[in-house]
Amino acid sequence: IQTSFLSWSRTAISLFLLFAVYTPQVVHAGGKVVDVDSLSLAKIIHKHKRLLLVEFYSPSCGHCVKLDPELDRLATHFEGRVTIVKLDSRGGGAINQKYGVRQTPTLILFQNGTEISSARKNLQGYRTFDALAPFLENHIAPQPEPITSVSELDTLVESEGSVVVGLFESPDDPGVSVLKEMWASKRGHVRFALVTDAPLAHVIAESYEVDEIPSVFVLKQLNHTVPYEGAIKEKSLSRFVDMNSFPLVGNFSVYTYYRYKNRPATQLLGFHNLDTKDPEEIQRVEDLRSSMAEVAVEHDDFSFMMVSHKAAEEDGKKLVTKAGHASLQLPQVSIRAVNSTGILALNALAPISPNHIRYGLKHWENSRTVATEFKCMVSKAKDREAHYTPDLIEKYDLLAQEEKSRLGL
Repeated sequence: IQTSFLSWSRTAISLFLLFAVYTPQVVHAGGKVVDVDSLSLAKIIHKHKRLLLVEFYSPSCGHCVKLDPELDRLATHFEGRVTIVKLDSRGGGAINQKYGVRQTPTLILFQNGTEISSARKNLQGYRTFDALAPFLENHIAPQPEPITSVSELDTLVESEGSVVVGLFESPDDPGVSVLKEMWASKRGHVRFALVTDAPLAHVIAESYEVDEIPSVFVLKQLNHTVPYEGAIKEKSLSRFVDMNSFPLVGNFSVYTYYRYKNRPATQLLGFHNLDTKDPEEIQRVEDLRSSMAEVAVEHDDFSFMMVSHKAAEEDGKKLVTKAGHASLQLPQVSIRAVNSTGILALNALAPISPNHIRYGLKHWENSRTVATEFKCMVSKAKDREAHYTPDLIEKYDLLAQEEKSRLGL
């Protein structure tokens, strides 16, 4: 009897271990990144309902190692909303082939058992928490955001900077399905809002001076609207969204860089020091952002952005230096054309007002044909008396000498 019992026990333990190995893994991440094998991953993808971010990695991959702490932060930040798992691609086999994994790290986003294919390209360039967090946040948002009041829409715009709004009198309007398709392809970067109740649609249209319903428009802060014109068709609406769904004043970052780069618009850049603790400088930055927003309302065809003084582009060079500035005093402003060496540096040591920016834009329009790398502009002479102290004038003279030396003048 004792021998039979031991034999039965060993069999039961063996069966338990076999069951444990082959039972589909249920992910209870608890704010952690879970390491899984290929068999478990296939079942997780199939059964998982909420947003699932998968990293295909290799232990010898340096970029993968750098990505680890960023994914840990994401797992904590999105606990209960996004599940994050990782698979050692060396054992990926068939699943690598199924999802086209050819290098590490590769990040893929899934929901309800299906890859969100529109996210694939963007994810490969995002390897920091600051870039990945807003991208994932936008994929959690409902499709598109249902709006029930004017104040609710105002709150959404205040937090997001810009929202693509669709006003329809019925959920059966053909334009509704077009807007939802647009949301599915662009939701990683653009927030969409939808109204399908006729009375509410008319109230919102009147509030923002929208002339007709159905309609689609971009709503930005300061109640600024950019209307879409023409029949609501996928291709033309896509071009409209790509060109206009930007805040009045955006932020230059890894998350936004390629969207702004692909927008064929002159850029007005407000440089500032992200690390400053000086209350006066912090206030100057806020004043500059407000001044830029006021002028941005007048120029839908320009991109207005705040840029850290540490920010660099693909060539690794600091943008503040490329824009013709020395960090004698921040914030500062530059204007540049995309894919061009033409830059206008507004080296104004006095506070930068909306009129300073307007003057700079006018000067830019009048001098774009001049074949020069940099043009420097200071405040008008009458402004010197009010704002320029001898100390600031001395700093500007030093800046001017540095620029002359750099340009070989």
